[in-house]
Amino acid sequence: GSAENDECDVCDGDNSTCIDCADLPNGDSVVDNCGVCDNNPTNDCIQDCSGDWGGNETLDECGVCGSDNNTCVDCADVPNGDSIEDNCGTCDEDMTNDCEQDCAGIWGGSKVEDNCGICNGECFGEIGQECGEFDCYGICIASGDNLDINGLDCDGICGGYQIPSFNCSEGDIVCNPAECLDIATHLIPDQYGISRIFPNPFNPVTQVQYEISQYGQVIMRVYDLRGREVVQLINEHQNPGHYAISWNAENHASGMYFIEMVIRSGEQYPVFHEVRKVLYLK
Repeated sequence: GSAENDECDVCDGDNSTCIDCADLPNGDSVVDNCGVCDNNPTNDCIQDCSGDWGGNETLDECGVCGSDNNTCVDCADVPNGDSIEDNCGTCDEDMTNDCEQDCAGIWGGSKVEDNCGICNGECFGEIGQECGEFDCYGICIASGDNLDINGLDCDGICGGYQIPSFNCSEGDIVCNPAECLDIATHLIPDQYGISRIFPNPFNPVTQVQYEISQYGQVIMRVYDLRGREVVQLINEHQNPGHYAISWNAENHASGMYFIEMVIRSGEQYPVFHEVRKVLYLK
């Protein structure tokens, strides 16, 4: 007969039983998972990070598939970097220079606690020594210090030139003889007015000492540089005498203020009016 074996070694066959994807009998070409037929196994189709055969999604430096490293960059925009931004906004890898709070609770602030335990104070005492009083400039002076805690001259001016010159028998040097007798505060004043404001400059409390020579209505207000009333310290009728009232400016801004004193004596117009400057320094 005429039957012969085909290339697949099948008698009277047509090579269909052993052809590969390239239609070659007994060929070694194979179709990979992406439908590519060849006999090169090194270029076979593989899955990307999302599981797609032949896909182009890859893992970024943060290990996230198809992302752009934005999930693990540090403050210096370095993927998986170690830089950290501190509370003052400085970004670096050095933890030893991280921003710290000052004694006022301000991050990166420069205020420090003085020897008297006062934040941003200027105490002249020993460390741990209790702060006693303030001089006329508002500087803290530790208890026991032999410093001048007043510093006001006879006109009530801090560091002024009207220096006390009257010698008392006890050895004290005062502005007038009445101070030697320690009865000045009991004498009835012969005039109206603010005798002194102490301390000035101040932080944050100052005391206004004033005198009235006749019974009347006393009004004392504080104004800022724009002429706006900040606070009314007093508005009442008082007998003749020496008085003092304090103003705590803790909730106000630093700067120059004006203290106005008005005396009324049952009339529409004031019988006395005076304005003094004070300086608040935080």
